[in-house]
Amino acid sequence: MNNYKRLKDTEALVREIFLSHPDWNARQIYDRYLILVGDTNKAVTLNAVQKHVHVVRKRYQKIQDTGNDLPWSLDKTLDLPAEAIAAIIEYKNETYQCIVMPPSLSDQDSKYFVTHEGKRLTAIPRRLTVREARWVARLYAVKSLKKASVLRYAVVVYSLLERLAELSGEPPDTSEADEIIASKNVEDALSHYFRRIPHETWLELISDVADSQRIQQKEGEK
Repeated sequence: MNNYKRLKDTEALVREIFLSHPDWNARQIYDRYLILVGDTNKAVTLNAVQKHVHVVRKRYQKIQDTGNDLPWSLDKTLDLPAEAIAAIIEYKNETYQCIVMPPSLSDQDSKYFVTHEGKRLTAIPRRLTVREARWVARLYAVKSLKKASVLRYAVVVYSLLERLAELSGEPPDTSEADEIIASKNVEDALSHYFRRIPHETWLELISDVADSQRIQQKEGEK
């Protein structure tokens, strides 16, 4: 493995561990990193991981400061036209209060779960975020997304791509998703595209958003 690829893989792995445990210090993240890498000959040093942690933590804090992943309310999108606000409210009313994952995608150690037919299924609290509301405003008038279930898919895909890009420190690239919503069979194509993103990544992001919302709500009650 060349050094550039190893560093890129390390950055992605550190980001994944950090999302699961944002309160961990660099040493704890490094210990987990070594377990996941398995072969110490392929591992980088603690100092290298510390640098990645520092960068990821700064990006993460920047995302937190924007408030884009907090629950949406009208006062947070006053810059949008009335018809877009109406579309957001309709979307919000049709969105489930939690996402229940099928058995194959459920995490047995998840802090959010429901029991169904004797099985413990991951059920992540679902509150419309400011980020998602803005994507609704951008997408609701697209003809291929008129069906509510298809619009939901599109909003989740675009929101996820944007947040992953922010965590990676790269500009969002929605070109492939753009081509999909302009094509036929949009629902199947979006579903297939969505499944290409590792479900662990998706679960970590949505779970992290849920935690952020819960913490803010508790702080507001003090």
